[in-house]
Amino acid sequence: MSANVFIRSALSTCTLAAALAAGAMAQAQSAPQTLRIGLSSEPTAMDPHYHQVTPNDAMTSHIFETLVGQDAKMNLVPRLATAWKAVDDTTWEFTLRDGVKFSNGQPFTPDDVIFTLCRALHNEQSIGGSYASVVQKLASIDVRDGNVLVIKTHLPYPLLPNDLTRNAMLWSGIVEHGPIRFDPKNGCGVTGPWPTISDFNSGKSAIGTGPYTLKSYVKGSAIELARNDAYWGDKPAWPNVRLIPVPAAGPRLTG
Repeated sequence: MSANVFIRSALSTCTLAAALAAGAMAQAQSAPQTLRIGLSSEPTAMDPHYHQVTPNDAMTSHIFETLVGQDAKMNLVPRLATAWKAVDDTTWEFTLRDGVKFSNGQPFTPDDVIFTLCRALHNEQSIGGSYASVVQKLASIDVRDGNVLVIKTHLPYPLLPNDLTRNAMLWSGIVEHGPIRFDPKNGCGVTGPWPTISDFNSGKSAIGTGPYTLKSYVKGSAIELARNDAYWGDKPAWPNVRLIPVPAAGPRLTG
């Protein structure tokens, strides 16, 4: 059953969250299974490291998560990292959240963080280089006590937690690899091909820790999401979400 509601969204993070909240109210009244959302701006890919633009970031944020998040007032809040602190001018420590699993059931580990940051430097299809620019400032990443990342930077980097709100975490198992290590010049332990945009668009590499999983992405037609029932945080009210690009304001308002 689909909800008898069509949410008009400009696809910003806040508006999409508001749409889901509004849909939850409708669900409470009629118990539908699918929320339909009309998009004024369609994302161009499901790869969270492809292009830093609002439609893309807003969409992929429901599938993937970052170490550090931002609330509605742009304050930094815990996501996959529960705490962080500067040890000295060029050293940061990030404590990872325990018990988080990817949508395929695999645990979230420090290796996934290191792999993700390395991948940002090995993504030839990325537009603008905004994701790689963060990683280029890092000198080393080591793991302490099993779940604490010790990140050293080339120069003082007081905005590192802010900038890590951009880099969505990927599962390292989407590539062939040996022992993962932060050694970008030598591939960080990756032995197979790096994932491509098409790998994410098909769903093959779209494995995240977020509240939804990608069911299908057909450019120009629709994007379908399914609730991730293993999500570590608050579970979404809607089991399924169907997002349809409707760029013209008239049809979108009458949908």
